[in-house]
Amino acid sequence: MTIDWWTLGLQAFNFIILVWLLRIFLFRPVVAAMKARRAKIDDLLSDAETAKAEAEAVRQKVEAEVQNIEAIKQQAILDARTTAAHEKETILAEAQKQADIQLVEARKRLDDERQAAERHLLDKAGTAAVDIAAYLLRSVNNNTELNAIFLDQACKQLSALAANKRAQIIGVDDGTPIKARLVTASPISSEDASTFKKAISKALGHAVDLDTADDEALIAGLELHFPHVVIRHNWRDALSEAVQKMNLNHEDAQRHA
Repeated sequence: MTIDWWTLGLQAFNFIILVWLLRIFLFRPVVAAMKARRAKIDDLLSDAETAKAEAEAVRQKVEAEVQNIEAIKQQAILDARTTAAHEKETILAEAQKQADIQLVEARKRLDDERQAAERHLLDKAGTAAVDIAAYLLRSVNNNTELNAIFLDQACKQLSALAANKRAQIIGVDDGTPIKARLVTASPISSEDASTFKKAISKALGHAVDLDTADDEALIAGLELHFPHVVIRHNWRDALSEAVQKMNLNHEDAQRHA
């Protein structure tokens, strides 16, 4: 087989020309298009990475805000529970305080009502005792000896008067008898009146102009009235004083109970 070198050379030349033409008119535009495409893809990838980073930042920010909101919510719940517990304790304490006050007031009212009832019963008992004593003593109220006993007590009180008190009764000592009024539980005889007048004058150390009267409320005993002084020795005052002392003793016992 014979090789035609001119033909081979022309074919090689044509191939070289073809490669050169392809490089000039095909490869370069394709490579440029590929480079442009690659650059565009790189830009898109860069934009995507930027967007991804921004999205990640937004996601992290949102997560942080969600966590912050959750923390705020939990703190709000905790604060609300704390406030509610405090308010509950305050309300319970105030309710207990009001209940204690009402209990104390109720006990005081009951105690006051009980003491008032006891005082009422004591008053009624004292009144009944005075009435019974008056009924029993009036049976001997006309006894001269009983009046003489009370008169003796009054005369002893007159004899024991201090000088200034005696001077208050006598006043200006010009020899004139002193006006006096003797009140007894029942009327006395003129003889008894004369006897009482002498006894009173002796005890006072000065003449007395004695007037007599009766008052059954005295029960027994007498009252001797001078212009500025009254001397009392009778069962009415004695019984009243006894009732008052009994009431005072009862109240004192209640205070120390």
